[in-house]
Parts: sequence; structure tokens; C-alpha cells
Amino acid sequence: MTRVMQPSMPITLLFALVFALGCGEAASDEPPKDPNGPPPAMDSVSQLMSEKEREEPSASDSDLAELVGDHTSFGLWMYHQGVEATGAEENLLFSPLSISTAFAMLWPGAVDETAGEIADMLHFRMDPGSFHPAANLLDRELASRGEYQPGEDEGEAPILEIVNDLWGLDEYPYVQEYLDLLARHYGAGMWIVDFVGAAEAARREINEYIAYKTRDLIKELLPEGSITPLTRLVLTNAIYFKGAWLHPFNEAVTSDAPFSALDGGSTDVPMMSGTIDRASYARVDGAEAVELFYVGDDLSMVLILPDEGSFAEFEAGLDADRLSGIMDSLTPMEGSLAMPRFEFDSELDLRRIFEGEGYSLPFSPGEADFSSLSEVALEEDLHVSGAFHKAAIIVDEEGTEAAAATAITVGATSAPADYFNVRLDRPFLFVIRDRPTGTVLFMGRLVDAAAAQG
Repeated sequence: MTRVMQPSMPITLLFALVFALGCGEAASDEPPKDPNGPPPAMDSVSQLMSEKEREEPSASDSDLAELVGDHTSFGLWMYHQGVEATGAEENLLFSPLSISTAFAMLWPGAVDETAGEIADMLHFRMDPGSFHPAANLLDRELASRGEYQPGEDEGEAPILEIVNDLWGLDEYPYVQEYLDLLARHYGAGMWIVDFVGAAEAARREINEYIAYKTRDLIKELLPEGSITPLTRLVLTNAIYFKGAWLHPFNEAVTSDAPFSALDGGSTDVPMMSGTIDRASYARVDGAEAVELFYVGDDLSMVLILPDEGSFAEFEAGLDADRLSGIMDSLTPMEGSLAMPRFEFDSELDLRRIFEGEGYSLPFSPGEADFSSLSEVALEEDLHVSGAFHKAAIIVDEEGTEAAAATAITVGATSAPADYFNVRLDRPFLFVIRDRPTGTVLFMGRLVDAAAAQG
């Protein structure tokens, strides 16, 4: 391993998911001053980098498609678990890609039944030899979205940035092959922190790093008590997205209008509206969908509005196949749209969700086997002691800034076949996706617009 004072290929982050392995019981619009480095308070924190450089992607298009399919299948499963965990009448936001990627980095450290259970709970069907190169290719594909050069009549170029980091102890017997794999396929190095002698200071350093990289959209990712002297490793994955609408809304037209929440109450909220010259629309069984493009066309938000009075039924029946069917049905069309301005954040205790669904092995000391992660994994009873997820989103007339999942559902009214007229004045779902690969970046529901007004 080579010790450096800065990460070799860091990427700005906004959404983060963390796993802590332990033994025993246990926003501003201003960009970071240096998006390629740590916050000033971490200038003295060193990082260990593998001698292995990140590989050029070598996966096939079919492998990439299979990986995206696995991510989507997991994303719909997690959506339903998230609704149950947060409450049926609450807004929800998360990033299925980020959760999958963080567990994917943990996966090669597990062996036998522990590795199998991680694959099952994340809906990974591919063998590891194909999965990790495909994950590398997907990451590189998504990173290229920020290279778009807008024309004079367009807004700012989109930002889609992904980062992977490890946080560990100096001189701890991590398995070199494990660290090499993460370096080759995920570009991840290891920040050296002192869990044993300064657990609380290490927690603050990680939280400060995440907050700095996310323009303060994600604060206190790791709660008090989540890092202890028994912590041996923390993995973080984060996705930051900021996109300007290809056709922004006119702020002067925004006005208060009623939004009917899932509980039946109606509250006036700022409602954006306008004619969209270039969008996509679909009328499917039980819902309408409108796709709004961000500058560059590769990234979009799909708003899904179930028929009036059928939100709960539609949501309960939504799976990966049905979502894919909606996406495939979208047809280029112009129309008029009204939707609420909103911003909110969400938080999920992933360990509680997975254990509640029967996935207990990776989280069980004395039963989990992470022998491919550390030479003393069995001796120290290494297990996943915590998995934390936070997400935030802001949607306004100019576009979207998100740290996790985003979803918008569109309401149907009668209109000519070649023109849509949708008003999102009742609960809807929304998805932010990468169109070339079909990757769901963020997913969510807005069922109470009044509670999402900042």
C-alpha cells in the first residue's frame, strides 16, 4: 500500500450510505473550494492507496444491462421496505444505486453463506467475476454525464458525481486482495482514522468529510454511538446530482394551489406550471407518466401519477417489470404540466430493514464470515454493526439538486392524443434516471407536499 495525503480519484458526493464493521456488541449552491480533496480540517489525515490502479472498464454491454436490471429489481424492493419503515403517509427519498454499490464493496470481503446472503438481499444474480467489472463500467458511464457542454440557449451542464471511500485503522490486517479489488473496480482508497483511541473524533471526521463534499446537504450521517473502539472499517458510497431543466419553469407563474395529501387533507403549496415543448408522456394502466429532461438529455425525472383514488393500490403493485413498462411506453410529446415546488430529506436504518426481512447473517457476531476482508475476521467476530442512509432533494423552477432518491407522479386529465395536460396536485411517485443505461439513480414519493416546503 502507498500512503498519500489526498485521495487519488475522489469525486464530490451528496448522498451517502455507511457500513461499520465491528466486533462484539456494539446546502449551499457554492461548490467545495477543492472538490478533489478533503475539508481543511482533514489536511493531516493520511490515506492508504493500493498499488493497483483503477482498471479501464472491460465489461460487455450485456453485463451492464444485467447489472442495471439487478439494481432496478433491488430498488423497487427497497422502495416498498422504505415506505413501510417511514410510514405510509410520509414522503420518501433514497438512492437504490448507492445502497447497492456500498454493499457491492462489502460483498467481496464476505465468504460462503455470508457472501450468498448479501447477494440475495441486494438481488445480485451475476457472479462476482462479471459483477465488479460491470460496476466499474457503469460508474464510468455515469461519470461521463458531467462532460456535456451546453449550448448558448441551455442552462448549466448537469453534475452527476459518485464517490467510494474506506475508513480504517492503521496497521490492521486487512486482506490485500480485498483492498486491491476495491481499488481496481471502485477507485476506493482507505482513509486512516483512529477508531480505537478516538472513536468520536473519527465519527466527526467522517461526518465532516461527507458534509463538505455534499455542500452541507448531508449532515451527521453517522449518529452518536455508531462508531466505537470496536469499529474496524467504515465504507461510504455517495451520489451527488444537480441538473437544470431543459425547459425551466417561469418562477413568475408559480402560485399557491391546493395539494391533496394521502391522508385526505388539502393544503395550498407553491405550484409550478408551464408548457413543456419537449418531454415524453405515457398513459398506462392505472397511471400517467411524464418525463422531464435535464440539460444534456441523458438525465431525466419521470413523474408517475396514479389515477385518482388508486395511489395505494398502484404503489403496492409496482415492481421492476411494471416500472420498466412505464419507461418503455414513454413517447416524445409536448404538453402542459403543473407540479409542486418541494424539498425534503429522508433517513433509513438499513440494518433494521434487512434484518426485519430475515437477512441476519452479515449482521450477526459469531456467525458472519468476513475472512476475505480481514485476516482476523473470525477471531474478532467481525460483522456489520450499522448501515445508515440519508437522502435530500430540492426541486424548483430551475431544476433539481438531490442527495438520494427522487420520484414524481403525474396526474391525468383528458387531452388530445398528441398533447398531455397533467396536474400533480395529489400523491405521486418520481424517479431520476440515467437514460442511456436505464439506471435508476433516485426514487421517491411525494404524498404530503405541505411537509416538503423547506
